[in-house]
Amino acid sequence: MKNKIKKEKNKGAIALILVIMITTLTVLSSIIVAMLNTNDKLANYHISEGQEAAIDISTCIDDALVRIASSTAISGSFNLLTSDVACSSTISTNIVAGFKTVTSTATSTSDLGSWTKTAVVKINVSSSPISIDSFNESKTSYKSYIWCGDGTCNGIEACGDCSADCGVCQVCGDGATTGSEVCDDGNEVTEYCGDGTPDTDACNADCTAIVADETCDDGNGVNESCGDGTRQAGGPYCNNTCSATYVGGEGCDYTGGSCGGVGIARTSPTAECSTYCNTDCSACTKYCL
Repeated sequence: MKNKIKKEKNKGAIALILVIMITTLTVLSSIIVAMLNTNDKLANYHISEGQEAAIDISTCIDDALVRIASSTAISGSFNLLTSDVACSSTISTNIVAGFKTVTSTATSTSDLGSWTKTAVVKINVSSSPISIDSFNESKTSYKSYIWCGDGTCNGIEACGDCSADCGVCQVCGDGATTGSEVCDDGNEVTEYCGDGTPDTDACNADCTAIVADETCDDGNGVNESCGDGTRQAGGPYCNNTCSATYVGGEGCDYTGGSCGGVGIARTSPTAECSTYCNTDCSACTKYCL
């Protein structure tokens, strides 16, 4: 009886193992099929892009033939860039033994990479009508875009998602001098003499030029001085280029020339002086000597 129970248990364990193995094989088969389908789709995509490049080459060669048919003297490079076609062709300058050469190249580009195809066609221009003597076509070449980290900013890469390849995004006013910026002081304001702030290490509003350092800035852009007609009792004051200070402490001020040439200036009576003011603006005086 015990042997019978033991045999039944062994049968159950074997059955369980078989179920697990079958399930595992089924999952693996599904994964392999999915991978094969993906590879097939990618291969078909590559073929499709390569065929598009070949079609573009044919279009460019047809264009070259029309040009040569109109004038066998024509030469140079010609591009066809439309929504449907992207190719170029070069028609040789010289006619050698009655033949001209046309080299045509077409490129098809997508997010995955670029496909390039080239054809060299020998045109018999001595026959009437002109005819194709030989047609040599290269194999389609494919260049895959390698993503962020390869040192080249290409494909769909941009500074926002791949600074390693494309560099840091340039934002004027963020305080970091990047890209083509000459400077960046953390704002988009052009500081100037007379704004009331002595500016150093300042930058203009679009980060294209450095603003000259200021020694002072009293907020008016006026060159205060003795003889400007306004009494500067306090100070210090700043000149109109924000490059030097002027300590006032004036007892009076004046406009006009000196009186008698002996250091006393004359103005119409002011609040400080009803008569005269010394030319150094230190004090009023009653006499013009």
